[in-house]
Amino acid sequence: MNSGELMKTKLSVLALTSLLMSSAFAQIINKEFANGNIERVHRGKNQIILTFDDGPTPGVTEKVLSVLKANQVKGTFFIVAQNAKRHPEIMNKIKAEGHLIGNHSMSHPKLGSLGFFSWKKVVKEEVLDAHEIIFPYMQPGQRFYFRAPHASWDSKISKYLNKTDVGAKYIGPVLWDIGGDMEVEGDHYSKTADWACWSKKLTVDECLEGYLRETDEVKGGVILMHDLVSKSAEMLAKLIPELKLRGYTFATLEDAQFE
Repeated sequence: MNSGELMKTKLSVLALTSLLMSSAFAQIINKEFANGNIERVHRGKNQIILTFDDGPTPGVTEKVLSVLKANQVKGTFFIVAQNAKRHPEIMNKIKAEGHLIGNHSMSHPKLGSLGFFSWKKVVKEEVLDAHEIIFPYMQPGQRFYFRAPHASWDSKISKYLNKTDVGAKYIGPVLWDIGGDMEVEGDHYSKTADWACWSKKLTVDECLEGYLRETDEVKGGVILMHDLVSKSAEMLAKLIPELKLRGYTFATLEDAQFE
């Protein structure tokens, strides 16, 4: 190789490196567990990323899948692994229809409140063992995402998991931008969370109002819902078309930039 060819090779490598470093993939390929919950993931982009926690739930998750399919939208399902073990047929359906799978622990504990002597054992079971159960249902090549139950976390958990082969490949704990709180302003809801809506006996339209108002306030982002109650699927059937009418487009966590 002469000096001219060597220079061209160096420039090509430099250009490729620059391209990779400017991409979202390069920003997160080596992402480890963060010390705290990752917030404000995708705000201000007029895009929506739908996420569903705590399933799969027979009779509900299938309804959510039907709504997503009818509207040609993909979502991310943060799975409780013990539920996945009970309902492999639903897990297969989620995968077959092209949705992402995220890790939401084995049994939904508050990981940030574990006992001093047992926390490492529990974290292994709740995160790493859960991964082994849900991994076969993930899309080929998708990144690994974790969402902490109850948003309960501790930096010592991150340090422990990042020393493991699997844990070091995870992005998380991933929070949400929309759907985590209930807030009333005057005579209307400015924020709602589906699980709280149903416990407070709100109607589907009342709950929908809060999601729409919060979405417009932050100009899109990661929406939190739960595939636990059929009313959430009913609301989703109204939410997606309305968001499209308002000019929002839909993405997945694979499109998000975790800086």
